[in-house]
Amino acid sequence: MTDMVDFGTVSHRYMGTGNLVIKNLSFECNYDLAQFEDGNIRLHCTVNDLESQGYLNPGVHLTTFEGTTNSGLQLSATGDLLVIGNSLHFGNDGFQSTIRITNLRRVQVGQCEPLLVRQLRFYLTNFLFLGTQLERDPRGGGRMSLLPLSLNGTNTLIRQLPDYDQREEILKARRHVLTTCQAEIEVQSDMNLERSQELVSNLCLLLTIATGTLVSSVNLEMIAENGEVIYREHSPSVTKVYVPDRLIDITPPDALRSFIESAYPNIETLDQIYQLRRVVHAYADIKTSGFLETRGLTMVALMDYLAGRFSDTYGRTTIMDHKSFRDLLPTLTDPMLEILGTLLPISSAQAEEMGNNLQGLNWRSFRRRLAEICSHYEVRTSSRERSRFVDTRNELVHSARFLTTNPAREFRQMVHLTNKLLLRMFGYHGVFVNAVSFEQETI
Repeated sequence: MTDMVDFGTVSHRYMGTGNLVIKNLSFECNYDLAQFEDGNIRLHCTVNDLESQGYLNPGVHLTTFEGTTNSGLQLSATGDLLVIGNSLHFGNDGFQSTIRITNLRRVQVGQCEPLLVRQLRFYLTNFLFLGTQLERDPRGGGRMSLLPLSLNGTNTLIRQLPDYDQREEILKARRHVLTTCQAEIEVQSDMNLERSQELVSNLCLLLTIATGTLVSSVNLEMIAENGEVIYREHSPSVTKVYVPDRLIDITPPDALRSFIESAYPNIETLDQIYQLRRVVHAYADIKTSGFLETRGLTMVALMDYLAGRFSDTYGRTTIMDHKSFRDLLPTLTDPMLEILGTLLPISSAQAEEMGNNLQGLNWRSFRRRLAEICSHYEVRTSSRERSRFVDTRNELVHSARFLTTNPAREFRQMVHLTNKLLLRMFGYHGVFVNAVSFEQETI
């Protein structure tokens, strides 16, 4: 039989007995549930009911699970879960069947008692940092960095895990996914879990921009006054392997805090316009290892999207009012078709095909939209830099290749402009890493 450790590095693991319900069928079982460092969750249930072999074909089934851990905690999991197969084997009670389930939506462990909660603790992946404060390692011998933040009036503390140094080493050597730190929010009087989760989700977006690698929150703990964990919640967050391509360098540490605290108040407004989660996930894809051409195409799609949403929001998509132009289009089309048929050696069908492109006359070009969004957010850039981006964009879109004989440098030049735009969109003034020279400069 396979063990959970065969599927990856285990972050949390629970075993016990419970009741599994799939397709209105109920099975008493012994279970083994684990969340891995990459955020994935697996549930293995061992049942004595051999008929499950015939009932449970691999596929997506509405599934619920209720159980008790070996330490006596309540555990539940729900969602449209993916049954990836079940196997028959001989156990202590004769022949048994193990049902293997993945893609769990949410796992809850313990009792959620809001009145007892004094701290919320969120575990974050792949975030490497040097804090502005130090704390002695409770295990002795060393110190851990702390990064205190004030996010719209909410004090949040990011604390390195006790074995942070080991995890940092593994991330840099193996391009892995690992939990590296925890974000702590103190609960004063009333706990608003949804608001705290939104705060940490937004924090992860900013950390992803700052570090160039996708930072995700993979589980949550509720801590009582005495420091005891009374409730834990796991979710299968989207994660990606660590990428060492920072926008805000690890030193000086004040630069990272300055970026987060200055950017956070702008998130709500920017999200309404640009749907920031889409933007940040695309940005993380650009930084992830892969073919430069496909990463470049993702980047030009992102910049086209940003410029387009900006133009739509501020009424700069078209040169003149779109409805007025559309009303005038029939008046313009007939004379233009006649001119085309007279001046060019083409058929009437070909002239009509050209005429169909007349509606594009009113749309602003990507070159113009890029210049306008850069001007609006006061990005320090030149027409030459923007033109170079546009020219590379056109070559990638139409030929799936770069223009020059040095595609790596061409790609990094595109990243540099993208970085500057994102930083200024979030209202940041400070030091950042030049994507071409890899030296720090000020924006």
